[in-house]
Amino acid sequence: MFTAQKSERAGFSLVELLTALAVAALILPAIVAVLPRAFDALVTASSSARAARATAAFDAAFDRDFASLVSACGFTGDGSSCSFWTMRPSSSGTFAPALVEYRRGGSGIVRTEFPLSLYTDLVGTNAPSTTLPDTSGEGPSRQPATDSFAVAISPFRYGKAEVPSDVPALPEWASPTNAPASIEFSFGKTGPTPLRFYFRRTSP
Repeated sequence: MFTAQKSERAGFSLVELLTALAVAALILPAIVAVLPRAFDALVTASSSARAARATAAFDAAFDRDFASLVSACGFTGDGSSCSFWTMRPSSSGTFAPALVEYRRGGSGIVRTEFPLSLYTDLVGTNAPSTTLPDTSGEGPSRQPATDSFAVAISPFRYGKAEVPSDVPALPEWASPTNAPASIEFSFGKTGPTPLRFYFRRTSP
């Protein structure tokens, strides 16, 4: 008697199955419609986070280099690149000169650094220049350190300390005997206006 009652309760009735199918038919289109939007939102958030990390990394690197720019050694800059000598901490805890270049590339900003020892080894012991030596024929041990920052920016702009950051690029800073007191980068648009980073040099 107990076994018979158990078998009668097993499974679903036809009405229950049809009801479940009807509910599923109503819910599935809503799920299918929401999933792409949720995936797009996830991709957008991930891309924004990567862009924010790249921008912060570039901001920290350039701020450190530009703040300790050695103006007596000159500065070469135009709308697409800038190179200058800066003081970098060495492994012994002291500071040593290094030539750095920031250049706009197809995928963002590329930073190249030549320590003074490598630079003089490649070009001799002449007075430092802001022109990077050609290392295309050199081995891996004589290549400069290179970092890439996946940030897209508009042309670089340079100015004196008292000049507002919205002035156009000043042609006098294209001379290697000059060093601007300020520099501005405008990143890709994040709204009606681009995101701007404005740096001031603190070294003499």
